[in-house]
Amino acid sequence: MELLTEHLAIQSATCLGIFEDGSEEWHSQRDEPGIITGSMIGTLLGLNQWESPLSLFYKRTGQIDSRIEPSMSMKLGKALEQPILDVFAAEHPDWQVLRTGTWQSIEHPWLRANPDAFYLNEHDELCLIEVKFSRNYFNDEMPPSYRAQMMWYLGCLGLKKGLLVALCDSAYKEIAIEFDQFEFDWMVAEAIRFRELLATNTPPNFDGSTSTYEAQRKVNPEIDGSEVEIAELLGIDLVNIATQIDELNVTLTELKSRTLDQMGKAKTAFIEVDGEKFVVAKRQQRGAGSPFLQVDKGAKK
Repeated sequence: MELLTEHLAIQSATCLGIFEDGSEEWHSQRDEPGIITGSMIGTLLGLNQWESPLSLFYKRTGQIDSRIEPSMSMKLGKALEQPILDVFAAEHPDWQVLRTGTWQSIEHPWLRANPDAFYLNEHDELCLIEVKFSRNYFNDEMPPSYRAQMMWYLGCLGLKKGLLVALCDSAYKEIAIEFDQFEFDWMVAEAIRFRELLATNTPPNFDGSTSTYEAQRKVNPEIDGSEVEIAELLGIDLVNIATQIDELNVTLTELKSRTLDQMGKAKTAFIEVDGEKFVVAKRQQRGAGSPFLQVDKGAKK
């Protein structure tokens, strides 16, 4: 596939170059102070289930290591990117698919885009492609963090249309997106606010995500043996909530036992409310082990 580093349709951004993912040059374009990339925007907006605004803040301010060991899903995603693009090209033989590199907004030089590819459709219109690999299936509605990333790219590049090309749980999907100026302006405003937090070393608010907790654990990895007085209400809430969770876990275990008793050998348990059936639990098994109960939280049957 040809490489695209300039095009008449792109007047609002400049191509900085073609850099191999994970290389020192690639990191240098992302690690500059205040740079906001497409993979960051969903996180700072609170849309990323794997990372929180606070954990991103700690990484961007150098308080914890920003470079992580690639997981198997990440390795597969990188390895399958070109084959997925090849499938896309085969599905659309009348369109030209072009690889590209890292782009910088002219209006906001801190705004970077690193799209996977472009395509020229039958009207010779330049459009965005973002390739994703996911072990989890998702429907025809684009996951919020993917939408944020693609909207960021469209706004940076001044393009109007794009396609998410995804392989999710063995299903091939193409999901269209159109540029929304209002949404992009809101994202830019939130990015500016986050950059101000970085500049003043002011952490974002705490949330209840696991990624925030894991990031906070890494900020002070040493234990020096000292003691510290914390806020009284914080300590009271901590103890009270932990106690309530212990009590609720006992109640939940009882409810699970009663549900298993009523299910017998059945796989699925449902309830009927106003003529609609809702799945509430399933019996599952690992290997030859005894079945366990998975609460389904009321999915429609």
